[in-house]
Amino acid sequence: GVWPTDDVSATVNTFLQTRDSIIRENQGDNPPCAGCPQFQLCEHTDGKIKVLNLGAHTYCQFSCIYCDWQKYDKEKNKSESYDCLAIAKELKRRGLLSEHLHIECALGEITVHPKKEEYYDFITENAASVAFFSNAGVFDEQLAEILRMNKQNSIYTSIDAGTAETFQLVHGVGKNTYRHVAENLKKYRSYSENIFLKYIIIEENCAEKDLTGFI
Repeated sequence: GVWPTDDVSATVNTFLQTRDSIIRENQGDNPPCAGCPQFQLCEHTDGKIKVLNLGAHTYCQFSCIYCDWQKYDKEKNKSESYDCLAIAKELKRRGLLSEHLHIECALGEITVHPKKEEYYDFITENAASVAFFSNAGVFDEQLAEILRMNKQNSIYTSIDAGTAETFQLVHGVGKNTYRHVAENLKKYRSYSENIFLKYIIIEENCAEKDLTGFI
């Protein structure tokens, strides 16, 4: 795989080289990726990037018990060794972004990211559509306005509980956060119909009271 570094230009060059290599290897009648369902969906394109993920990395105010950062006790709210926004801007500078670009904002929590305004500006200027993956612990007016800009824009929130007590256990937050998240989602709903609720079923949240409470 290709792992980004703090050298933005080198990261993009490596990505392009790797992509070209994979394309060359899969020419002919018996390509190595023939059994991959994603490979079957591929079509000849203009080479422009149609889907881009802008991760907020480690920034998050929740401490969910299924999160890898919690599992491996990694330091939160610390910048990664690379800047995904800088890489996205370099892709744009080279003319590699499609005019139909779809952006996804995950992992991490965009609403508490120190550069969130820069993320929002890039999304507004370049995305044909955007999907935010947010815990909705914060209601962000800028995010809400982006939702309202385009009927295709959306927000996904993983609730994972049907009671305040289970929500507190699963997400590692205060007692009132469950109600607070619900209130924020209602606010977002006033800006857009595309509010999607998720439920990651684990041992701690699969009791009937939680499943029915969520519904």
